[in-house]
Formats: sequence, C-alpha cells, structure tokens
Amino acid sequence: MESQRRKKQPDLVRRRLIEAGISIAVEHGLAAATVQAVSDKAGVTKGGFLHHFPSKRALITAIIKDLITSAEREINEHMAEDPDKYGSFTRAYIEFSLNSAWEGLYDRPTAIAILAISDSELRSIWADWYNEMQRKHRQTDGDEHLAIIRLTADGLWLAALSDLDIPNLAKIRERLLDRTRN
Repeated sequence: MESQRRKKQPDLVRRRLIEAGISIAVEHGLAAATVQAVSDKAGVTKGGFLHHFPSKRALITAIIKDLITSAEREINEHMAEDPDKYGSFTRAYIEFSLNSAWEGLYDRPTAIAILAISDSELRSIWADWYNEMQRKHRQTDGDEHLAIIRLTADGLWLAALSDLDIPNLAKIRERLLDRTRN
C-alpha cells in the first residue's frame, strides 16, 4: 500500500504565513510576530517557516511588500475607473488612503502601516514605492498643488487614526477630491 502524500502548495503555505504574521502583528505588535508564534498560527512547522522566510525580518519585509502590492492594485483600479487623467493618481491615493478613515474602520493594512512607521527599513520600502509611484504619474499628477493634496490626505488619515475629532470629514474629502480637477 502506497503512503498518501500531501501535495505541496508552497504559495498557499507562504500566504498562510504572511496572513498569520499580519494577524499577530496587528493584535500584539511586530515584536510578538516571532518565528514560533507565526508558525503555530499558520499551522506550519518552524522548519516550514524557515523554508519560506529565512528569518522573522524576512517575513516582516514580505508583509510590507504584500501591503504595497495590495495598495498599488487598489490605486490602479481607482485610476482605471477615472475618466479624467489629470489628478487621477491623487484621487486614487485619497480614496485608498482615507477609505478606512471615512468608514471609521481600521483595517489590517492601516495597522501594519502604523506598526512600520517606527522601523526605518520598512519605512524606506514604503517611501521607495511611494516615490516611484509619484515618478510614474508625474505627467498627470506632478503639480505641486496635487502633492499638497496627497500630503493633506496623509495628515487626515493619521488624524482619523489617532481618533482626533475632525468636523465634516466627508466634506473635507469631497473638497480635496474637487481640488484635484482642472
């Protein structure tokens, strides 16, 4: 009788490890996302973890890169739906950045971004991506006033996340979006 072998699914295992790392980091902070804790939560051996990620640091970096991939996909979707090319990146960035703030929700990508603020390497990965997006969209969104609007959206996002009382947040959002148009 042949022993039944489970088909290896490395992409699925990697995804489970990333999701477990996100869950632990959001609930307990990045420090709590140890190799053992993530392995246990993902239902993977420590050796399985180390096969996919040589260290906890490699996992945390993968989590940030996963967040960036998700962010870029969402921004691109917003831009694809926008009939006006001028300011389309800025409008998409506002929608992506502030979506959770408008709804009063604090989603996992937001929580991971907050956790990454205190880590210079992770901040650098995010900054490199953001700077590349700005260069990529310079033709449509290179104006100084659009940069000011994106920075304002970042400030609003942080204020909402900090539970500051922001009167008329929805109206502010609409005014920002309106100011991105010719």
